[in-house]
Parts: sequence; C-alpha cells; structure tokens
Amino acid sequence: MKPSGKLSTTSGGAVSAPPSSSSSPSRSVVIHVFDEYRKSSKEFMCQRDLLLAKMKYFQAYLNETNEHDEIDISVHCDVEIFELLMEYMHQRPEHEWRPRISLENIASILVSSEFLQMEELVEECVAFISTRVQDFMLLRVDFGCLSDATIAKIAGNCTPEQLQTLHDPKDKILSKLRRKKVEALVKILQEGGRRLELCANCELLFIKGDRESLGCQKGKRQIGVHGEL
Repeated sequence: MKPSGKLSTTSGGAVSAPPSSSSSPSRSVVIHVFDEYRKSSKEFMCQRDLLLAKMKYFQAYLNETNEHDEIDISVHCDVEIFELLMEYMHQRPEHEWRPRISLENIASILVSSEFLQMEELVEECVAFISTRVQDFMLLRVDFGCLSDATIAKIAGNCTPEQLQTLHDPKDKILSKLRRKKVEALVKILQEGGRRLELCANCELLFIKGDRESLGCQKGKRQIGVHGEL
C-alpha cells in the first residue's frame, strides 16, 4: 500500500468534460483511478449529487457550466483506499457502517479524505488516531502533507500530560501537536480574561493570578513581615 495516500488530478484541469449528445443532464460521473504503486487502474461510477455532497473537492470542477456534460474524472490514488472511500460515501444513514480503518491504512485514508474534503471521514480518522497516538507517530510515513486544521484536531483530543509522554524520534509531528495544544489553551485563557506569564528566573510559564501558589526554584528567597518565605 502506498503510504502517502496522495491524490493528484491529471493534466487538463483534472476533469474531462466532452459534450453530451443527450439533451438531459447526466447525473452520473465516471472516476478513473490510477494506482501507480501497484501499476493498476479501476473505474468507479458515482451519482453527481452524491459526489458533490460527500467529496467537496470536486465542487470546483463540477458546476453549472458543465452540468449537461458527461464527466470523466481521473485521479492518482491507491485503488484500495479509493474503493474504501467510495464505500464510505455510499453508506446508508440507517446502517452503522464504519470504514475499515487500521494502523496500516490510517495515514492514507486521512490524507486522501482530507484532500477530497470528506469532513465526516476526517473526523473518523482523528477519533481513531486519538486512541493510538503513540503508534500513529511511529508509522513510517510523512506527516508533512497534513493540514494545520487536522493537526489541531488531533492535538485537541490529547491531554497536555499525554503530549509530554509521547515519543517521536524524528519529530515528524509531535512538536506540531504540542504547539497546537498550547495555542488552543492560550486561546481559552484569553477568552476567559486570563493570560500566561513567564518567570524571569526559572522561565516557568504560569497563569497570572496563580503566582502566589507557585514557587520558583531559582528565585531569591524573601521573608515576609510575618516571617513567611
């Protein structure tokens, strides 16, 4: 399985829309998937309205100007991953179908669903990762293609204590998760009228108002009027 899960559109704007001989608009779209890793390809058929609702990426290519055209779309992707995305897209509301997510395919599913703007599936992936963050970090994949928004969602499901104990030897994503967590915490403090301050002696971050209850190991000892330190 190609670990990157990268999708790219073919030249010519990704959408080939030859004029239709029919007077009524075609509601079906043919998607040609080319798997360069496996050197294979497969065609998928999807209703236009469903595709636009579930894979919002294609809204830029399927619009009123080509509504009456027969649309063929070509993408480069892992065929098995795209097949899973299509299954997820065609699930019925009354059925509690869940994507077959595993550590082996989570990176590809997440990157592909994020690229195609499948918001619900992205949330499914984030929920899965949140229960296996350490294992996710150790995957031999490049996390550089994940958006800041998705990284922030993963960080939001982690506690500060958890982020301190995680191990990321090559720092592929851990520092980004910690930064997003700090940004989120600072935003919460600001919204509550509080702020972080930095101790000039030990460089410890603390919340303004909690100074009296905290001690500084490097600060000068002072004795109060009643003999307290």
